Amino acid sequence: MKEQNEQYRIVFVDDEARILDGLRRITRSRCADWDCHFASRAAEALELLEEGNLTAIVSDLNMPGMTGLEMLRVIRASEKYNALPVVLLTGNGEYKVRQQLIDEGADDVLTKPCDVLELRMRLRNLLELRRLQGSNKAA
Repeated sequence: MKEQNEQYRIVFVDDEARILDGLRRITRSRCADWDCHFASRAAEALELLEEGNLTAIVSDLNMPGMTGLEMLRVIRASEKYNALPVVLLTGNGEYKVRQQLIDEGADDVLTKPCDVLELRMRLRNLLELRRLQGSNKAA
């Protein structure tokens, strides 16, 4: 997964420019550890995924064209990428919606607007978990 001097490569996806700008600001302090990319469409994020070496995706749920849920389904159906951590962001805080997204394979679901510290913490924990899982497979 991540070698000692390697950055995590994360793509943030949202169709609203102001949300992407906010994500740029809140991730700026992690630039030593995170190589952050920003996409305005799910299809663009999947293109970045095909380029290789993505370690996580953080995506809005409701977007025109392919939704975050549809993108998640594509990722989970892929043998190559199905273990990639995916965090979905939604303006709908209903428990039922969050449960459905987890059941569909989201690693985490955060309600927008999300708390900066919570997003960083949850993403950091998911990345560390995946790193440790990768270390166990190699052993």
